Amino acid sequence: MSPSRFRDALWQALVAAVVATTGGGAAAQALPQVSVGRIERLADFPSRHVDARHVDVWLPADYSPARR
Repeated sequence: MSPSRFRDALWQALVAAVVATTGGGAAAQALPQVSVGRIERLADFPSRHVDARHVDVWLPADYSPARR
């Protein structure tokens, strides 16, 4: 396989992986389960580089927004 064909195949695989993980239906996805801490979802997080999407953030069990 030539380097350019390999690069194209790799790019297509990466795009497919991103589409599969975001699923286009992130709103319907349940929050991941964690054994320690908690997950908070930032819904429709805006970006200048990609379409708005949900971002899940892990926070430690003792996290407090009042304490920085």
